[in-house]
Amino acid sequence: MPTPLKLIAIIALLQPLYLAMLMATDFIALPQARMLHLQEQPPILINQESECGAQSIGFEPGASPLRNAIVAPRPMPKMTAMAACEVLHRTAIGDFSNIIWAPLDRYWHGYRVVIDPLTAWFSWRSTQFISLALLASALIYFAWASAELIGWAATIALLVPTLAFSDLRWLWTQTYCVPPTCVIFAGSGWFARRINKGSDLLIASAVLGSIFNFLDLLTNPPWQPMLLAFFMLAAGKGLKGAAAVLAGWLAGYALTWATKWGIAVIYGGDWNYIWQTILFRIDGSYEQVVDHRPFASSVKVIGRLAEQSRYWWSLALLIPLLFVIAPRPDFRRWALLASPALIPFVWFEVLRNHTQIHAWFAYRPAATSIGIVLAAWTLAGRKGVPVPAHPLTEHYSPAP
Repeated sequence: MPTPLKLIAIIALLQPLYLAMLMATDFIALPQARMLHLQEQPPILINQESECGAQSIGFEPGASPLRNAIVAPRPMPKMTAMAACEVLHRTAIGDFSNIIWAPLDRYWHGYRVVIDPLTAWFSWRSTQFISLALLASALIYFAWASAELIGWAATIALLVPTLAFSDLRWLWTQTYCVPPTCVIFAGSGWFARRINKGSDLLIASAVLGSIFNFLDLLTNPPWQPMLLAFFMLAAGKGLKGAAAVLAGWLAGYALTWATKWGIAVIYGGDWNYIWQTILFRIDGSYEQVVDHRPFASSVKVIGRLAEQSRYWWSLALLIPLLFVIAPRPDFRRWALLASPALIPFVWFEVLRNHTQIHAWFAYRPAATSIGIVLAAWTLAGRKGVPVPAHPLTEHYSPAP
């Protein structure tokens, strides 16, 4: 079977599995058990609105597992304004007097297959600490796998800005963000180990894109594909190889999302509502927040990075070390290896509305862009690394 057809077939086979997993969640994580644990006040939270909103799906009285899986009805205040955590608290104690149920059928909500069982079996605070352990494990695995491919110096250069200039160190308090973020880093680590040992990298990247779309609530889509593209270049696969993997990831992501819209419409969802939401997230206006000028989204993201200025001292320590490790890098090779750092900014400009409204979490991949630029500098300065005369077509091998 040709690779594109094989890719489409595999992604198509994953869709009923996703739906079945979400339906099974209602039986594994009984709503009554979750309601008992979610009655407590939010524990350690950086963003209460998003966390409480994500935790509030699955409680509509009389809703079937199929409805919860497809429509994902979320409680919203009917009359008086209420914060998401107050709405969740009232829902958890069974007070539906001022509640309406709004559909969120334009997204997969696969993070529920992880966080719902945890909140059914453990307290909310314990769920957060379990999330911390999962996230730490994913990052450790990523660091180990990355170091196998590109060495510890480049891995440290990649990870220090990622940890210093994003809220990754606090992300465990947003439990719905933990499953997709674990897939970003553990999946990228698995891919890095597979690059020089296996085949079907296009299929592997597409499956990762599909799984990520299932788990992620449109928080940080460009984070993983930039890492995959960087590892491809660092492994000597050339721009063509990196572009193919990037295309595969985007195909898996897009096909999975389009399937969700199709399932929602078949179930009775309003396609006009879904389509208008898509257009709104691309470049819709919103309360003077969205600037429609070119590169406005990237400027806002860079501004968000600048707000992390209290951690800039880490670069003051790291950059001198990089100049010792790689005092005279090959600048052509450095530019090639650093090119995946631009991927998030392309995404930011495409989804201008979403990026600018949600810059407080959309910016995270930009922190890794800094890391990729620094890691590329380290790799480009290794002695004995051949540079291709035609980087689009020729392969080269990184130094051991």
